[in-house]
Amino acid sequence: MRFKEYLEEAKHRTDISVEKAIELLKEHCKDGLKNIETPCWRGSKGAYEEAYIIHAEKGNRESKNTTNYYTLIMDHFLPAEGYPLRSKAMIFGNYPQHNYVSSFGNVYAVFPFDGVKIGMCEDFDLWKTKISIGNNAEAIDITYWNDIFEHARVDASSYQDMKNSLISIINASDPTGSGNKDFAISKIKEIFGKPQNIEMMLKKAYSPEDMGLKLVTSKNIPKGERHELWVSGKCVALSQATWEKVVKQLKEENAI
Repeated sequence: MRFKEYLEEAKHRTDISVEKAIELLKEHCKDGLKNIETPCWRGSKGAYEEAYIIHAEKGNRESKNTTNYYTLIMDHFLPAEGYPLRSKAMIFGNYPQHNYVSSFGNVYAVFPFDGVKIGMCEDFDLWKTKISIGNNAEAIDITYWNDIFEHARVDASSYQDMKNSLISIINASDPTGSGNKDFAISKIKEIFGKPQNIEMMLKKAYSPEDMGLKLVTSKNIPKGERHELWVSGKCVALSQATWEKVVKQLKEENAI
């Protein structure tokens, strides 16, 4: 994690005592407490606390390992379906994701507050999601479309800037070269056809139904298959070592 990213995450992460964490779990994370032995997991290179509370909605997250187009599109359409913003979210994994998230840093058990809406991907990483833009179009990895938009120099400042940029590309003359930029521009013109198709086609392609997304809470996060999750709300996080101690303590108290 770069120092800038560490500072950004630290803005919405508050160090708390283990005692305070247990108090919050009992008061605000009753659903998580019922499943404390099979928690969700997060890996973070910038976190070293025993316990912290995260206010994910206070962050300003951009896609760190690829271009930001799918974040703009998802943020534009998914909140109307009840999904949290990707740009103001903490990304984590369900219980079977432990080994995967450990590659991202120190492992924490994560407990979203009761009732907080959580977006869930069909696979273990959003990058595995397939996107199909246009009627009867081939479903292709979400990163492919990010690359197409990037090669075409589509503006990623905001969703509206992105849409305006796509309109300009569609209305411009056809490219004559064979490089990445010209290929991407040709692909955009071919897929969307007319400017009035952009909103409708993106809305369908990045819809929960077509992307295989589901909306869950801490009460019904699956424990079988691996899933990436994202939340824009309060969560309690315990380092793995602290989580193990807390589980033992609560068992001794007959609290779980």
